[in-house]
Amino acid sequence: MNRGGPAGPSTGVSPATASAATGMDVSTGADPSGATQRARSRASSGMKQFKIVMSLSKSRLSLLVAATALGGFVAASGEAIDWTGAAYNGVGTWLVSASASTVNQIMEKHSDSLMNRTRTRPLPSGRVSPRAAAAWAAVSGAAGLAALAAPALGDSVPAAQLGAINWILYVAVYTPLKRLTPWQAEMAHPAVAEP
Repeated sequence: MNRGGPAGPSTGVSPATASAATGMDVSTGADPSGATQRARSRASSGMKQFKIVMSLSKSRLSLLVAATALGGFVAASGEAIDWTGAAYNGVGTWLVSASASTVNQIMEKHSDSLMNRTRTRPLPSGRVSPRAAAAWAAVSGAAGLAALAAPALGDSVPAAQLGAINWILYVAVYTPLKRLTPWQAEMAHPAVAEP
């Protein structure tokens, strides 16, 4: 059996044929066209964008809000849990929370740039524009409310209404009051206490 020497098994393909087929110089591993580097760059860019969206969404906080709503949904289900409805509830709640968190960061871009703890967030650091953040907020908010209003949730209008009310309370009451009073959470408590 021919093992092709110390480099490993022989494929029966000459280096010249392999180079022509792959566009790479197989003897050096070089990629003269740069296709490999461009592919890595696109993957890296996609991961950076994903991280920006997760940061704008305050993904861990939004996940806790969605888990709380999901827990309430399951507890109210009785013996037969509608897992499709639960999925719509969880995803919809996460998206509405992500939207509100993004708008919160748009509104606080300037003050976030002044604090050490928040200056590296995507908006104050310049990694994303307010326009792109607003687009994400609009898409995630609309998709979240649509999921909460989905027929899979049965009488779903109240779920969507609660999602919209909480979004408004978080964005229009809680966020502006943070700069005025330490009592903002109590004044906007439905938005911070009831997902």
